[in-house]
Amino acid sequence: MIGLLLWIAGCYAVAAACAYRLLRHWRRPVAKRHYVIVAGNHEDQIEWVIRSLRYQGSLSGTDIGITVLLEPEAADGTASIVEKLVRTEAGVSLIRQLPETGEDYATGRRRWEEAKTAYAEAWNGPDTIWMELPRSGSVGGSLGGDGVGDRDGESGDVGTSELTSVSDRLQ
Repeated sequence: MIGLLLWIAGCYAVAAACAYRLLRHWRRPVAKRHYVIVAGNHEDQIEWVIRSLRYQGSLSGTDIGITVLLEPEAADGTASIVEKLVRTEAGVSLIRQLPETGEDYATGRRRWEEAKTAYAEAWNGPDTIWMELPRSGSVGGSLGGDGVGDRDGESGDVGTSELTSVSDRLQ
């Protein structure tokens, strides 16, 4: 009889310890970080970048949110890959600015840069990290028509795979 009472008391003690641990875990503040990825024609890289960031967040216990700003001249499958991830992964979103009808390249690019600046001002926080995937050449819209990207001093190297971040490098 005493053994049965000790067994019941032990079960209650284990249940109380589990409840205490769960409450302590729920009360702990979860770190949050938001990544904004500026991408163009990056169908070969975008999925692994997003999945790597999500995996890093799960390992560190950080709640990761990802927003992909897709450049208007993106002509490959980057948009469809990100749309698939938006449907299947929580915390992933896509913002895409489509060109207006009759709009020339320079006007569309200027409108895109203005929109990107507005997003940067809106998402300017200590827990927001901006990443800009490097361009790997131009797609049908260079200003001079010479196949070189429209950024100053860019050589248009194909196959560049280094990630660059506007605010910080990933650690």
